[in-house]
Amino acid sequence: MSQGYHTNAKTNLHSREIIQQSSLTNAALSKRFAINEKTVSKWKNRDHLILDRAINGDLSILKTAIRDDTLKKYLTDTLFLWVYFLTAI
Repeated sequence: MSQGYHTNAKTNLHSREIIQQSSLTNAALSKRFAINEKTVSKWKNRDHLILDRAINGDLSILKTAIRDDTLKKYLTDTLFLWVYFLTAI
């Protein structure tokens, strides 16, 4: 699956992985990647890299399904979707 980024994004999956594994200071990494030190700190302290995107994608599918008129009529189906997606997380 290809990774899509915002046009103004200054980091990508590879640079975030480098940030997490680096022993350099936040200041040195922020200069290397031309990003704010708070951003470096955020990525250094994260336990994961891809999980956020996966959760957002699943929730987007779930929101779309709930808005669908056919699922609004069937509460059981909607409940099943909630259980399915929440257990997948």
